[in-house]
Amino acid sequence: MFRRVPILSAFRESPFDDFVEHASKVNECIHIWKQAVSAYLEKKYDIFNELSEKVQLLEHEADLIKGKISAHLPKGIYMPVFKSDFMMCLKEQDSILDYAEDTVIWLSFKKVDMTFIKDEVLQHTQKVTETVETLEKVALRLKEFFRTHKNATREEMKELIKEVHRQEWESDRIEKALTKKVFNSNEDGLIVYFLVRAISLSASIANHAENAGDRIRAMIAK
Repeated sequence: MFRRVPILSAFRESPFDDFVEHASKVNECIHIWKQAVSAYLEKKYDIFNELSEKVQLLEHEADLIKGKISAHLPKGIYMPVFKSDFMMCLKEQDSILDYAEDTVIWLSFKKVDMTFIKDEVLQHTQKVTETVETLEKVALRLKEFFRTHKNATREEMKELIKEVHRQEWESDRIEKALTKKVFNSNEDGLIVYFLVRAISLSASIANHAENAGDRIRAMIAK
């Protein structure tokens, strides 16, 4: 895993700096995503559209960070983990943004009254947001861990990753109950399809947060 590299390579900017920046951008985006969904539920479509555009802007900004990371990982750079593991983790983290963007774009296609599932949708978006918040905490400690290699930091990260799993499980539980309620409603087939897909897209955010956490756990494994 470890290779000797030219001394100048040791002074390059750490890819973990950009990784943390990307994670923070993801968390920022998900908070705006949550506000956008709330505005949609309240039928404040002008506000929803503004927030939706911001979600898409943040997704683009995160893509630029991801591109920077990819462009600055030449073969000679030293990394304490397999480069493939690092890039797969970044891909999972980036997928969080993709699904946030897909969700708001999907909702923009049709104005649907969600009053009958409003409370459940708000619970779901809150749990999804918490999952991403916890993932950012893991990412922030990842940089510190590879700087100090303290076992206490590793254990703290493992506990946070367990919390990501727990929050994703709660998100999944709410998603299933919410989907069942939609299917058992008196809405016509088109509305049912529209709502179920919106719920599924939102749930995928938490799924990829969990996947990113698992990739980080693999990187810090002894």
